Amino acid sequence: YSTDGWATVREAPATWGWMSMDDHLENWRFSIPAGVLTDELVFAVRYEVDGEVYWDNNLERDYTLATPAGVETSIPARY
Repeated sequence: YSTDGWATVREAPATWGWMSMDDHLENWRFSIPAGVLTDELVFAVRYEVDGEVYWDNNLERDYTLATPAGVETSIPARY
């Protein structure tokens, strides 16, 4: 993930939650420390299955989360 438009990159572990019945939506869970948050957080998901690495970057648009003002603890993000 990045908080500065990909000038720097950080990684956060995530866990896979579930997939929708029509296979069009996956649920991933992760936490980002509040100390690194800025106005906007962009991220992509990298995961490995049977030794094969896969990326999901929202069809090359990256996933984006607006950070609420005044946040003082980690925010669980779900998508």
